[in-house]
Amino acid sequence: MIKHEIVYVQTNGNKRKRVRICQFDIESEAQECIRMIKWVTRNRELKQQANLTESKNLEWDVKDIYQLQRIFYQHVNFLPYLFILATGIRTGELCALTWSDVDLKNGKVIINKTVTRQRKFKWDVSNSRTTRVIKLPERLIKELSLYEKRLNHSTREEYIFANINGDFLLPDLLSRKLKLLLEHTEITKDISVKDLRKMYKFSNGLL
Repeated sequence: MIKHEIVYVQTNGNKRKRVRICQFDIESEAQECIRMIKWVTRNRELKQQANLTESKNLEWDVKDIYQLQRIFYQHVNFLPYLFILATGIRTGELCALTWSDVDLKNGKVIINKTVTRQRKFKWDVSNSRTTRVIKLPERLIKELSLYEKRLNHSTREEYIFANINGDFLLPDLLSRKLKLLLEHTEITKDISVKDLRKMYKFSNGLL
């Protein structure tokens, strides 16, 4: 089977080295990845933010991140995990998010609280020591807008990702649920919620 590789040329003095970034079985997927890379390099602001992150201990690569992103955009059950992958938000912060924290029109979300374990079986929402604003990618804004419309047809809770009682989700439950959801996909690698944050940092949030 023909493999489609994406490489970059690493220059050191007069020496040039071709380094493989990722490999695809389907040409269209490779072309889409190339299109995204070209878009990033044309954007001066994103280009300045981009850093080369390299680790020999990673169990996944850019292709895995791209594949996860594609799956997450296809299933509404993956929206909380897509949010983490696309923004790098912490699990506790995600569980504490309310609709008043999100400004879909301007594409941003305010992080000012988190869900933490107070005692062994007791979780609660507490204010963060600092407040920060995260910019939302366009595709995530679109998915959140569709998600909000679906909720308005039924019952919209205070928390964006609420449980069946309308209360906040527990970070531990969110982690366990991810493993169950991934069992029904073509993803074979063991991926945790913490891995999603690492993937965001690895890709600098640009994929």
